[in-house]
Amino acid sequence: TRKIMQHYEKATKETVFTYRGDSTGEVYLCGKFPDTMESRIPMQRYRNGWKASVPLPAGMYPYHFEVDGRHVPDGSGTVKVQQPFTTNGRWSLAIVPNWLSAKELAEA
Repeated sequence: TRKIMQHYEKATKETVFTYRGDSTGEVYLCGKFPDTMESRIPMQRYRNGWKASVPLPAGMYPYHFEVDGRHVPDGSGTVKVQQPFTTNGRWSLAIVPNWLSAKELAEA
């Protein structure tokens, strides 16, 4: 079975994307991220799968996983979107909240 998910880590201010499943090759996080970032990020193998931590500002980001060369959407029940000008199916949507307090915003 495979379980895929993403969540926001307030302590590190990173969105953590996790793919739990079988792969004999490489796994990438692919997304429409801010222009200063890669759109295809290699994921690191860990205990039960693969993980990538990405420092994303508050916003909404379409993403999917590339597993051994195949497009794999997040199967955890997240919001799905159809990307215009693509032929590789539906993408998942990561929603990064603005968890910063007023004090943190003033210090930024």
